[in-house]
Amino acid sequence: MKIKQNQISSTRNPSIQKSYSFGRPRASISSTDEVVGLVEDAKAVLDKLTRGSMKLNIVSIAGMPGVGKTTLAMKVYNDPSVQCYFIKRAWCYVSQVYRRRDLLFDILRSVIGIDQVEISKKDDDEIANQLRQSLKGQKYIIVMDDIWNLGAWDAVKYSLPDDSNGSRILFTSRNHKLAEMSGLPFHVHPLNELSNDKSWDLLQKKVFHSDGCPSKFSNIGEKMARNCKGLPLAIAVVAGLLEIKKNDIHWWKQIEKNSNSRISTEGCMAILELSYNYLPDTLKACFLYFAAYRQGEVIAVRKLMLLWIAEGLLQPEKRSLEAVAKESFLELIDRSLVIATSRSSKGGIKACRVHDLLHYFCREKAKEESFLHVVERTEVSQCFSSPIRFDQYRLCLYSEWETLIKSKPSNPNVSSLMLFADTKESTHNSVASQIFQSFKLLKVLNLESINLDCPFPEEIVLIVHLRYLAIRGNIMTVPSCISNLWNLETFVLQGSYDFVQLPDTICKMKSLKHVFVSERAVVSLGDMELEESSQLNNVETFSSLSVDQRADSWMLLRRFPKLRKLRCVFTESENYTGKGIQFPLLALLKDLESLKMSTYGSGQLFYSWMRVQFQGFNLPSTLKKLTLHKFGLPWRAVSELGKLPCLEVLKLREQAFPGQRWEVDDEQFLNLKFLELSSSEIEEWNVSAESFTCLQQLVVGDFSRLKEIPSIFGQISTLTIIRLHGCSNQVEFCLANPQRSTGYGKRGT
Repeated sequence: MKIKQNQISSTRNPSIQKSYSFGRPRASISSTDEVVGLVEDAKAVLDKLTRGSMKLNIVSIAGMPGVGKTTLAMKVYNDPSVQCYFIKRAWCYVSQVYRRRDLLFDILRSVIGIDQVEISKKDDDEIANQLRQSLKGQKYIIVMDDIWNLGAWDAVKYSLPDDSNGSRILFTSRNHKLAEMSGLPFHVHPLNELSNDKSWDLLQKKVFHSDGCPSKFSNIGEKMARNCKGLPLAIAVVAGLLEIKKNDIHWWKQIEKNSNSRISTEGCMAILELSYNYLPDTLKACFLYFAAYRQGEVIAVRKLMLLWIAEGLLQPEKRSLEAVAKESFLELIDRSLVIATSRSSKGGIKACRVHDLLHYFCREKAKEESFLHVVERTEVSQCFSSPIRFDQYRLCLYSEWETLIKSKPSNPNVSSLMLFADTKESTHNSVASQIFQSFKLLKVLNLESINLDCPFPEEIVLIVHLRYLAIRGNIMTVPSCISNLWNLETFVLQGSYDFVQLPDTICKMKSLKHVFVSERAVVSLGDMELEESSQLNNVETFSSLSVDQRADSWMLLRRFPKLRKLRCVFTESENYTGKGIQFPLLALLKDLESLKMSTYGSGQLFYSWMRVQFQGFNLPSTLKKLTLHKFGLPWRAVSELGKLPCLEVLKLREQAFPGQRWEVDDEQFLNLKFLELSSSEIEEWNVSAESFTCLQQLVVGDFSRLKEIPSIFGQISTLTIIRLHGCSNQVEFCLANPQRSTGYGKRGT
């Protein structure tokens, strides 16, 4: 078994790696790009990052667009030596258009895991000071990807202290002189185009992977590789096109014929045009939707697919729209038009982005085909004299809130409206209503980046065609009239308080499928009887549902009989008396596959019951993924989890089970593939030889008291990765030196 510290590989596709760090997003790369042409470059950059002066240094990877700067930066960022050498790591994407606030937030989020709701309450200087304090005394590496000028560096440099401990800043830039002008010690690593031979080598590996390229494709393939001018991005896009019919010589000839004349003169953009032209109409629409996002923005895949569905971009055929959306997204990945940036513990893609050249192409094509109108701040600010009227059906507005209000945008035929403003800005209900009344036929309304400093705007419920609604602000109560949105499928609410009260009329919204509430969602039972009419049979996802320890909590759960994914908060009841208490009857949810659960309470009586009177979890046998936070239960309660027949992923975080000893009995967790344990006081961990027989990945973090990892893990044939973070030196020494620890050396490296 090969044991690596601080590294974990994807289970879905071994060509994608990610750094896993307890809730913090990390970048990922394709190993094909690593193998061809970047090995020596990576060694050189790694040397400058981990050796040399202890003073704060800047290392800059410089080169033309599409040459692989970000790919190389991601490779070294995820390298085990970098992950071991630096205590803190962060990645921010800069580009030509940036805001200081966004850069600081991206770095701070990676360093301490702060969320957008919490950050919205702070001004820029407060964020800068918090970041500086978080990095003080820490050895860190900060990547500033696609930085164009010193303005971005000046915006964050105060927050990056030089403690003479070997910290580094890594730039990727088109400007070879940028690092020199920073005022810090620097090294520039120029990244050149691939040679013709390496270009052809990369193209072969992209299309045929490890199978090897048949000789009949060599001549035509080498010609296309040469036309890519040594740019890995162009090669990847061509490979994605060829792979559609990779064994059909006529297909190769068709691609070569249609591309040869333009590629040789127009280069990379001609390749992107060619790849776009060969997309089916549905995929074209899905790809053009990326134009709504900022260049370099990391996009949550789940919400992206729900937006595609709400926009009506997909055809259901004989499958669900969710299945069609997933297949469409993966095809864009396979064609190298979209980059996966992070994956889940089961290997699914959680977040993505598009290359800056592809983003530019996407914006231009969306404008050309009148698919989507992106309105920048300058366009809005120039139109104070008369209201702005738009003639396209999808609008993406980037503007300061007050500027947007003055422009009075309107078009009764707009079906999709996405507003992006400073996250610190807020507006009152009377002002916001002016916007909502101007767009009556919306199907998509995305206001996540605007803080509404007012109650829930009831004007929204008059937009009855809405399918997707995302809103953020100081909202404590959602009005009962929200049930007027009878077409609504996805509801996203980013609240600022500890809870949000949802009305019982939500049970009348029969089209509702996905509910995302950032804080505790307290659903009123009202006077509605538990009948079929009061059940939401279409709701598949709910986050974060508040349930308490009262025996009647089953009445709430039975309103959502078809839930597949649930995040819930087990809450102390205000009128708790110690009678009629029980763990929520989650076993009622016969289709539940994924569950995240935490506790919320302060009373000693509540936690005393959790520790002493706890009898069982009442979980459904269908559960595949389970995450528990802050439960404070005795380790004996884990044995019930070990009997779940379908459980594949288990994450126990932040004192989920306090206590110094965990005994895993025979035949426990027989189908578990991924186990994460973090923040526990456990000292002794004993595992039966007949448990964890299918385990593939083990992640252990902040177990400073743990004496050793059970040696039985060295005998599990399926286990490929063990990752440690914040464990004792004794544990790390045993894993780093398997020959010194009984059990770990049995299968070598």
